[in-house]
Amino acid sequence: MTASAEKNDALHQQLRQLLLLVLGESLLDRQIDWPELLLLAERERLAALAWCRSGDEIRRRAPAGIVDRWRAHAMRVALQVETLLAVVGRAVQAMRQAGIEPVVVKGPPLAQRLYGDATVRPLADCDLYVAIEQRVAAAAVLATEGWTSRIGEPPSEETFERWAGGQRNVIEMHSSIVDDPLLWHAAIPVQYEEICLSGLSLLVQAGDYVPASLAAHLAKHETAPLLWLVDLHTLWTSLDEPSRRTARAAAARAGLGRHLAWACDLAGAIPNAAAGDVEALTRLTSLGHAIGDVGRVRRLVRLADNPYDALRVMIGRLWPPEWRDDWRRAPSYVLQRGSRWVARRIGLVGRPSTTPGVARALSVDDAELGALLEETLGRGLAVWIRPRGTSMEPAIPQSAAARIEPVGRRGFRKDDVVLARLPHGHFVLHRVLRVATDSVQLKGDAMRRRDVAVAPNAIIGVCDRVEIDGREYGIDERPRDAVGLLTSAARARIRRLVSARAE
Repeated sequence: MTASAEKNDALHQQLRQLLLLVLGESLLDRQIDWPELLLLAERERLAALAWCRSGDEIRRRAPAGIVDRWRAHAMRVALQVETLLAVVGRAVQAMRQAGIEPVVVKGPPLAQRLYGDATVRPLADCDLYVAIEQRVAAAAVLATEGWTSRIGEPPSEETFERWAGGQRNVIEMHSSIVDDPLLWHAAIPVQYEEICLSGLSLLVQAGDYVPASLAAHLAKHETAPLLWLVDLHTLWTSLDEPSRRTARAAAARAGLGRHLAWACDLAGAIPNAAAGDVEALTRLTSLGHAIGDVGRVRRLVRLADNPYDALRVMIGRLWPPEWRDDWRRAPSYVLQRGSRWVARRIGLVGRPSTTPGVARALSVDDAELGALLEETLGRGLAVWIRPRGTSMEPAIPQSAAARIEPVGRRGFRKDDVVLARLPHGHFVLHRVLRVATDSVQLKGDAMRRRDVAVAPNAIIGVCDRVEIDGREYGIDERPRDAVGLLTSAARARIRRLVSARAE
């Protein structure tokens, strides 16, 4: 047997053992590689659920060190979820008091429904559905509650962040249950019920379309943790046959009939894989194989219910719905989209920084940042900060550091990148579009829509330099979009060629 085959067999064995723990069944194997099994459980986001269902088995069979690590992981997940739920819950209550009806999608309510414990599904964020006409008001409420918009804008997904309870808490706000340009045709009605969770009254997704939404969520991602498939398997096996027929009919009405059939067929491999079926184990391991964006498009085209829906998947890839508000912008959009694709292919964007961060750059939450900035800039001193988000890419990419000069030292004008305090107290580092007597209009280079106009005295600093991977640039040297990025790279290459020939 080759080394590759041995490695594959070991992975299959560990996956089978993990599924037995998740299903609450006994492990029969005498030899178990417990460290690798725990790593697999964490990678597939199933460690907390396995502990919940098979904690006694783990305590009985695993070495003491592994038991301690597994228990500690489950406790960390529970604490993280409880903290996120508490912070999001306060924001949701504030929105409801303002007449907004946010609906929690998946997250802790789904875990409570499926597993009887809201804290066994590790969460990177909390998804909220908010009707498009309420998005601006909802964002304003979040700002008053201490949340900062980091990326995205209506009608697309918008991500909000707040540091609280010693962790970064994230809300992703949507106005579509599926929320993917390739599935813009999938019309899932927003059905919900009100539940009480951890003392909070929440509107949560419910009804006949939940299986279809889980299937679409699974299909639209390039890779998926096994947790998502276990979720669907648990939900589907809890339904009786009449309820399954109703769910299939709902999925068909939403244009997701084949998505649900595909996902349920895949989820059906879980018990077979737990029994050691090699074909089922192979199918489940394929979930973790990156298929790339092209593979994702192919999958969604293949799962389309009819040729017309397949065409709409392709249209969504080429011309997302959020860009259809003005067809005159089509040439610009196509140019920018193509330029970004080329830039990614040649490695100009999309690579995480490998250079350690600059010690002088501040990387703190907004409350601390505000006090430090106002004190430092108020004394006439420049300060380096590390802004979060991607709203100023490619001029200021993620992980870059930006130097901020006091606005009193040099003033500001149109096209400057400035640090401004928004009306609700949060900061943005965006470009000046227009300067009027009593207002300044700002916009992130990567954003489609402008910021709320601010008063001139809300501008507290001006960015003059950017540090990327250990190299400093003047902000005026940095490209504003993907076309500029390609142009800058081409010029640099020409200069190097000319210099090499001259030598």
